[in-house]
Amino acid sequence: MLKKKGFIRYGSVWLGMFFLGAGLMFASPSQAYFIDAVYGVRPAGMGEAFVGIADDANTVLFNPAGISGMKQVEVMGMYSRLYMNLDDRQYTGNQDRIGYSLAATVLPFADAVGSFGLAWSRFYSELYGENQFYLSYARNILKAYNIDLGITLKVLNWSVSKTAYTESYSEWEKWGGTLDAGILSSPFEGFQVGISADNLVPADMGLYSEAITPVALRVGAAYFLPWEIDGLESMRTQLELHARNESYNIKFGFETWLAGKEIGLRTGVNLDQVTLGFSYWKKLSSQPFELHFDYAFAYPFYVMETIGSHRAGVTLSWDPHYSRQQLAAAVHQATQDKQAISRRLEETSHELEASEMEITGLEEKVSAMQEELQRAKQARRERQAEAEVRAQKLDRDRAEQYPVNINPVIVIGYETKLLSDYAYIQAVREQVEKLEIYLKQQTGYTFVRRGFSSPEEITYAFQQGEIDIAIPSSGIFSTLYKQGIADPFLTFTYQGKDFQKYLLFVREDNPIMTLNELKQKKVGYLNSLCIKRLERYLSQSLPNYPSGKFFKTTRKMDSARGGIMALRLQDIDVLVGLEYIETILRRETEGNQGIRILDKYGFGPNAPVFIRTGLREDKRKKIKHVQDILLNAHTVPECSSFMKFFFFDKISLFQEEKYEQFFKDQ
Repeated sequence: MLKKKGFIRYGSVWLGMFFLGAGLMFASPSQAYFIDAVYGVRPAGMGEAFVGIADDANTVLFNPAGISGMKQVEVMGMYSRLYMNLDDRQYTGNQDRIGYSLAATVLPFADAVGSFGLAWSRFYSELYGENQFYLSYARNILKAYNIDLGITLKVLNWSVSKTAYTESYSEWEKWGGTLDAGILSSPFEGFQVGISADNLVPADMGLYSEAITPVALRVGAAYFLPWEIDGLESMRTQLELHARNESYNIKFGFETWLAGKEIGLRTGVNLDQVTLGFSYWKKLSSQPFELHFDYAFAYPFYVMETIGSHRAGVTLSWDPHYSRQQLAAAVHQATQDKQAISRRLEETSHELEASEMEITGLEEKVSAMQEELQRAKQARRERQAEAEVRAQKLDRDRAEQYPVNINPVIVIGYETKLLSDYAYIQAVREQVEKLEIYLKQQTGYTFVRRGFSSPEEITYAFQQGEIDIAIPSSGIFSTLYKQGIADPFLTFTYQGKDFQKYLLFVREDNPIMTLNELKQKKVGYLNSLCIKRLERYLSQSLPNYPSGKFFKTTRKMDSARGGIMALRLQDIDVLVGLEYIETILRRETEGNQGIRILDKYGFGPNAPVFIRTGLREDKRKKIKHVQDILLNAHTVPECSSFMKFFFFDKISLFQEEKYEQFFKDQ
């Protein structure tokens, strides 16, 4: 146990013979040397509790009886740094490195012969060093009770460097020998008990007076926890009591392996420190070898100004009974694996060549598409120029047609089919007129309304410069947007969103309950986007969706109301449309009686408000004025009633990035 009182630092235990005077080392019986240091990485990670586990090469140092139960040859090495960041220059004049190193091996033989272990451990520092050499032997003495016994012959050596403290002494090292013994028993499955005693034979390690290494006793029990926890392969705990020279310590450790036994985690605590550790296990392809990488960290309770002790080690193990036939088979398998890898590399090389050719082809296609895009842009510029000429002529004609005091004139195009979806045409006209009157009051502009019965008519009117603004249905939205015939600038927001879900409507008395039952049914849809998205949705949802014809018929509806009527009259089995149709059903006196929603999927855009491409700058400024008024229209009673009538919350600016992503997904 290390303590700090005042400014006493670490070093007074291991280097006390120099720091407290030569008498401590050469005459005192306190034995600061050859303390029970924990050399192994794995035991250090479990709070130094290991005597009852004793199942790897570390057992040579902790409990020699443990090597009897080992079935594999193990070769282990360890390096450690103790109490890193501790400044001991006041003692040595230098920043000293203090630590342990360890090399150990276990050689198991047949049960009748027993097992052997060899190890060498070293404590090192700038001024003082210790070496211990171990030769262990163990075997099972009572197989019926599963009891193993082991002994270790141990050679001890310490040496000091010549300093101002030691220059008067004629000897600089001392050798000695002693004996360790241990016993290990597993009285029942999952439980193991171990006892070990070190330095049973007195070893005088003093120079000028007797200094006997005291006996150290360890008693511990380990237990495999029976709990089953997902992701954990096994869990084991150990409790250990350690006694030496009237000093006692209680140690506790825990270890678990994650599923697959590749990662091991451990922790522990004793009266001096708290510890953590982990392992990584890898079975080498050249069987039967296994490789372990271990690390342990210990933080002391009584040593200040340190970032703890760190230990790292590696262990190589293999089965000594691995037959020549098995080894030859493993080598043969490795050769086959190598040949398979070579074949795969060759195939990959061919695939890469094919991919490079494909990439070249794609680059050529991209180049052609870029050229086509440039031609399309040029054609659009030409159309815009033509539209500008037509618009100027049309504006001149309007100037002659309308008195000066009511100019300027803004022509708005409506798709009558879209308006008729919401209510009877007279009610629609009343709502539109209220909005136009309000806009005229706010701007002084004259608004001329034109109705169009088909998407093609609106498209043609835009191309001819006959209208300035249009409110189309989503059916021609993609045509106007993609071809650059008109520019979107406002969007109607439905329930706070620019997009609506696609819905599948069926009659209440129709037995269709699942998507599979849509096969060979008559489907009505409002626009091509609806049916395209439905086909994609079915291909993703149905594992056996055919690439050919799935529906019996598909029929385009003239309007949402026409689709509802066709569904009720059983002209179609399913109607595909957007969410606003559900609102239309609720508005009708009979509600949605007789019609239910089968499913919802994907999303479709709310059709934006478009302005004609090629408008003069002065006309664009006037429409910008109208735009600013419409963005706040939901706060004005005259306009908010217009919004509610058409089921929209408000008007917002068109966000092109949202719609670009939508068309990329088509």
